[in-house]
Amino acid sequence: MAFVLVSAVLATPAFAFELDRYIKDLKDENSTVRFEAVAALAAAWTYGWLNDTRSVEPLIQALNDTDWRVRAAAALVLSETKDTRVVEPLIRALKDDANSSVREGAAASLGELKDPRAVDQLIDALKDNDSYVRGEAAWALGKIGDAKAIDTMIQALKDNDSGVRTIAAQSLGWINDTRAIDPLAQVLNDKNEDKYVQDAAAQALERLGKPVTQTAQ
Repeated sequence: MAFVLVSAVLATPAFAFELDRYIKDLKDENSTVRFEAVAALAAAWTYGWLNDTRSVEPLIQALNDTDWRVRAAAALVLSETKDTRVVEPLIRALKDDANSSVREGAAASLGELKDPRAVDQLIDALKDNDSYVRGEAAWALGKIGDAKAIDTMIQALKDNDSGVRTIAAQSLGWINDTRAIDPLAQVLNDKNEDKYVQDAAAQALERLGKPVTQTAQ
């Protein structure tokens, strides 16, 4: 999904950007036209071709599109607007959307926005049945840095997906709460743990002022 969106974005030339046209296309009967409109708006926001908030509300409405591709693309691009109006709709998408790609995109955007209103739903998303959603939620909570998430993030060190565990370890370093020291040390001492998870735990401990040499003593 991310590759498709990026490919569409890079294929959109700056000189061809027409805001009114793409806002109109977001309501087209053809879902491919709607998806391409979101991709064009993504390009405009990402590369600085657009600084017009008229597109914000139409993109928020795109979170309700019948096509999951449109919803997922909209979820990803909304953080580029840096508009506080997008936070609550993204929280709802993370909570309620049936498609995991949409939830994943919403979690990623909430992490970019770093709005504390998202913390509770991101904590809940650490229990999502999709590992990519859980990983994005762990990353987002690390970016926000709210210690409210610390207990659930520590539990995420035991996730059945090594990628989620790696991100959780990294994010615990970003949150910078000393309650994470012992659980991270346990990760390092677990001979069966994945190397990448242990590397992330070591880096997190370094951030917390407990480098591996001190932890091992």
